[in-house]
Formats: sequence, C-alpha cells, structure tokens
Amino acid sequence: MKRKLLLFTALAVMGLSACKKATLLPEEVATNQIPKSGATVESATQTNIFNVTEKISASIERDRLKNGYQLTDFTATGLYMAPNATLDITVEQTAGTRLPKLLIGTYSRYGTWNTQPTVVQLTAGTNTITNAVGGLLWIRYTNATTGSTAKITFNSGYQFAPYFKLGVSTNSDWINQLQTYTTPDVVLEGSNCFIVVSRTKAIQYQTEDQAAILNKITQVIALEDDLNGLDNSLPAHAKNVHTYLLTQHEDPAYYFFAYDYRTAYITSDVNAILTLNSVGTNGWGMWHELGHQHQMMWRWGTLGEVTVNLYSLYVQRTLTPSINRLVNDGTWPKVFTYLGKADGTKDFNGSTSYANPLTDVWIRLAMFQQLTLAYGDNFYRTLSKNMRVENPTLSNDDDKLRYFMLKACNISGKNLSNFFTKWGLNLSTAAATTQIYTDMAALGLPAPTTDPSTLQDNVAPLNELSKTGWTINSFSSEETSGEGATNGRAATLIDGSFSTYWHSRWTSTATSYPHQIVIDLGSSKTAKGLSLVQRNSLARAVKDFQVLTSTDNVTFTAVNNYTAQNATGAQYFAFGSSKTFRYLKVIANNAHDGLQFAALAEIGLYN
Repeated sequence: MKRKLLLFTALAVMGLSACKKATLLPEEVATNQIPKSGATVESATQTNIFNVTEKISASIERDRLKNGYQLTDFTATGLYMAPNATLDITVEQTAGTRLPKLLIGTYSRYGTWNTQPTVVQLTAGTNTITNAVGGLLWIRYTNATTGSTAKITFNSGYQFAPYFKLGVSTNSDWINQLQTYTTPDVVLEGSNCFIVVSRTKAIQYQTEDQAAILNKITQVIALEDDLNGLDNSLPAHAKNVHTYLLTQHEDPAYYFFAYDYRTAYITSDVNAILTLNSVGTNGWGMWHELGHQHQMMWRWGTLGEVTVNLYSLYVQRTLTPSINRLVNDGTWPKVFTYLGKADGTKDFNGSTSYANPLTDVWIRLAMFQQLTLAYGDNFYRTLSKNMRVENPTLSNDDDKLRYFMLKACNISGKNLSNFFTKWGLNLSTAAATTQIYTDMAALGLPAPTTDPSTLQDNVAPLNELSKTGWTINSFSSEETSGEGATNGRAATLIDGSFSTYWHSRWTSTATSYPHQIVIDLGSSKTAKGLSLVQRNSLARAVKDFQVLTSTDNVTFTAVNNYTAQNATGAQYFAFGSSKTFRYLKVIANNAHDGLQFAALAEIGLYN
C-alpha cells in the first residue's frame, strides 16, 4: 500500500524481546580479509568475500504463504559502490549451474517511492561493472529450485559501509564504523530483517541499543507470523525463507508504505525504525507496514487498509495489554451506532463516508476484531492454515467473501448469518447475497450463544496526564445527525467511560479552513489550567497552540497541526488564576484534524 499510508497513532506503550542471537546468515558465510583494493577492515562485519547459497524464489514463497507481497529475497554485503565507479568482481561456481545477481542500490531509498536497484546477472570469472548512480550492494540468489552455490569476491571499486550485524557488532563498534566509513547509507542486520538508513540518521540515533531494536523487530515479525499460523507444523506452515527490509525513503508524496521486497519510512519520521521506543512502544506504523507483508489473500477489495490492522492489534495487545487502538480512538461507539441501523440499510463494502453505510477502516476492522473476541486468536490462525492447505481459487471479491463467510462459520462452529447480516456483509448482487446466506444456513450449525456483534474490547482508555490535580476527560466523537463533512452538523462527544456526554458543533466554509469545533462542557468549569491532547490516525499531534482566554471560554488555535511527534503530544496551559469557562473552541487548520474530530482524545482540567 502506498499513499501516506497507513494509519499510525500516538497511543501505545510496549516491551519484550524474543530474538535469536545471530551470527552470519548461512547464505552469507564469508572470510574476513583485507580486500585487494587495500582498504583497511575496521570491523568484524566487514568482508569482501561471500560464499552464497541459492534460495527458493520470493514469488513462490508468496504464493505458498498466500500473502500479497514478495519479501526481501536478497542479502547484504555491507559494501557500497560510489556513482560512476567501476566494480571488479570474481565469481566462482562452487555447486550447481546457476549464479547469483548483484543489486546496486536499495528499493525505494532515493527518487520516487518505487525506485528500483540496478540488477546485474553475474557470470563465472571476472565481472567488470559500472553504474552511474551507485548505492549499497546486495546479492540476490533465488530460483524455482535450489542447490547451487557460489563464491563472490569483490576485488576493487567498492567502499565499506557502516554495517551492524546482530550477534557480531557492539554499540561501540557501530559508533566507530559511523566515524570511519563515510558512505551515505548504512545497513543494520537482524536475524530476519535489514534496516537501511542514511549515515546522517544513523549518527543521530547512534546511542540507541541497535541489538534491542533488531530483536524487537524480529519479535514483531514473529507475532505476525504467529497470527498467520506459521508454526512449522506442516511444510505449508513454515515461515518465509526470506527476510524483511525496512528502509528510509525520500519521496515527499508518500509517508510509510509496504510493497514487494520492502517497507519504507519517510526521512522526517524514520525514527520509527531507529529507536527502541518507536519499534516497540509506539510502533503502530511499523507493525502496520509489516502487517501488509503478512496480509492474507482472502481479503477482498475494501479490506486493504482493514485486515492489515489485525496484525497491528495483535502486536499491540501482546506487547502492551493495557492499550487498544479501537478503544483509544473511540471506535466502538461508532461501531454500535452503525450496527444499530436497520437491517437492509447497511452495506459493509459500500462508501467509506460516515453517512451510510460505513465510516472508515476502523469500523470495518471492528467486525473482524469481534470474531477474535468471540473465538480467540486461533480463529485467524486456523483461517490462514486452511487457506494454505486448501489453496482455493479466489478470482474475484465475491469468491473471497464466500470463502471467508463459510470458513468463519466452520471455524467457529456457529451459524454466523445473523452476525454478518447485522454488519451488512453483502456480495455484489442480490442473488449472490441470498445464495451465500442460504449456504451458511445449510451448514446446519447452531447460532452463537453470545452474539459476537455485541462484543467490544474492554481495555480502559489511556490516561496520559499525571500531574497532581489534573482531571482527565477522555472522549471521542460520534456523529448524530448525518454526514460529518456538512457544515453545522452536530456531534456528541463521549468520555472514556461513555458516561458523560458533551455536545459540539463545527463550522467552516466549503472551500477553505480552518474548521471551528465548539465543545459545550455542559456546566461551568473552574480551573487553573487546561490541557488538550490530540491523537489522530497519522500518529501526529497538534502543537504550538495560541491560547486566548476569557472568563467564559478558552480558544486553541492549531498553527502547526502536522509537526511530527515521537509520541502523543500533550499541551498544558496555565492561566495563573482560576478561570470559569463553559466552551472550548478548537480551530484546526487541516481537514484531517477538523473533520476527524476523534483525533482530539483528552481534555484535562487543573484546579
């Protein structure tokens, strides 16, 4: 998925490491030597000789696993080729008949989001290679069958790049490499992942615990593998033989994204893969992108940005059981408003506007989460395993819907017709919809004892204000009178316990911003200070507020809505003496903040 992808949040707190300490990967076993070019080896990770072993192709692995993307099917050398340099490489076939390829450059690293490396088929003997762009050097050695091996010796025309390898490198060694080797990009390698970032960014975060970061990424991958039932119980359920690349990218048109061979993270927020806090505590963005590379192909067209978040939720509740995005984003009240609409008026796969049928990816996600709440994580593990073993032909969305709906009944052992009816889950035609519900009934299964559509996560909303004297009022928005993008429409704000309701309204012109949102606190409040915390779907927080006060109201003006934050941003405003106010007006300069009012997650009063 691409365009400003993928829904990050500033809501999370996590921990735990589960990663094997790695030595050199089997396909990269090499002897450290002084290269013929005369460069000095400063680190145990630096070598110019590589003994490599062929692997199965990424496309075959993708098809076996029923995933949407091909994984990273190349391995690092820790070497860099400068623009317009000439490489001299000797290649020796040590077994079999096929030889590897050399990749010059890293997917998506520079240029547009889909910039490709130069791929050169190596031949036995001496290879002389020139390239105008240059970049990090990688070895790809894959085929439909395996069994070949080769020895690759880089003789000249290369430079060593800073190269951190889990189980080999230390933090002090890493810092020394960053000072010694001046290539523009660096590589960090874990047991099943690579990180590629600029040397500048690596230096900025050089005091972080690189081993812990790589271990944490491996743990996240292992959790997402687990939800897909990759437990090695059968050859079909073996983990992917390839690995995962997390790379920095420079394309201003995109934010974070996943695609074949990589996930990518914009330079301004590349800390998302360079700090332990960001990969483990506030890691939704990374979990989400890795989730795209795990996403199973039973998903139909409207689920590209929906079922991916089953993986993010699973990682979140494993690493931080007290945090749940559906709770903290205020999704569940919206879910039950949607479910409360009359049967026959809902269309799960229809427009993504809130008017009707369905608001957004988060409400759609809730249907799948309710099946987890009813039948546990084994529901999706079993679904994934069944798909790999059965290898169904699903040529269109109706085929995928039929497969999912019937499998959901079989796996749960329940007739879920009523559940899917409440969600408005329909096929492309009335006849096809009637048929699938007939087929579900024909399974002869009992109705669920507890209706899954009544379930919701019960994690308490996150309280972030710890200052003595602060009172937290967490709330989310709930549209109550039609489409939220229509000027003047009302919304109801619900606090974290769903027990206190405020009323709000917002206004704007049709063609310009800001939006103004006025919250009626219901009765006058006396306080010495006020705080406002925003959590929106892009894991960014409003900051730099201009505060205007009077005896009756307080106005916040967001003058820089989209300044990146590493975590949830909290703004505190002290008034010097007690103020009595009834209304809070938020002026948001961006449509996302103005229209997605659920982004405003906490109001705190300090008395």
